[in-house]
Amino acid sequence: CPGPYGKGILVQKTLWGNLILGPTARDVHEWPDASSDPDSKEAILGQILAACRALVPDFDTSESIHAFAGARSKTDVGDWIIQPSPKDAHFIQCAGIDSPGIAASPAIAIEVVDLLTKAGM
Repeated sequence: CPGPYGKGILVQKTLWGNLILGPTARDVHEWPDASSDPDSKEAILGQILAACRALVPDFDTSESIHAFAGARSKTDVGDWIIQPSPKDAHFIQCAGIDSPGIAASPAIAIEVVDLLTKAGM
């Protein structure tokens, strides 16, 4: 289900037949110590798998492609930033892209190409 940090967890097949499970999002600002994750990798993966199984009870986890981790960028403007750099119009800034960034990535790419075309590239 969607929550305060994203659109929720999904179970999705790739074009090659592999599975994508997840994602999850957690705010380090809510941890007792921001430098140390209070949850184990196993606990986090267990939460993701339980949520995925609530959506699709029967899938083979060996079909999952990889485990990824990373930081989601956030902005204080409340929206994604997709714009030319004020210092160089040939450099397009794409920042603060969180949910639904994966689904929006083709449209973001088209926007970037359009901005670069307008900049004379």
